[in-house]
Amino acid sequence: MECKNAERLQHAGRPGAAEPSGPMPPLYTVTEVADYLHVSRSTVYRLIEDGSLRGTRIGQALRFTPDNIRELIALGSVDRGA
Repeated sequence: MECKNAERLQHAGRPGAAEPSGPMPPLYTVTEVADYLHVSRSTVYRLIEDGSLRGTRIGQALRFTPDNIRELIALGSVDRGA
C-alpha cells in the first residue's frame, strides 16, 4: 500500500517539476515542536512571529522540519564564557 502511495505522489507533480532528492524529512506540527522543546504552543507561535523559528505553511497548517528546529536551537546557543 505504501509503495502505491509513493508512486502516486511521484507522478502527481507537474510536468517538469523538480522531484525531491532522497527521502523527505519528517514534518512536525506546532504542538509536536512545543512538546519537543518543552514550551507552550503560544511560545512556538511567538518564536515564529519574531523570526527565530522558520517553518512551512501547507494550506493553513504550519509544519517544521528537523533543520528548522536545529536552527532555532543553534540560534539560542550560549558560550560558556558569556
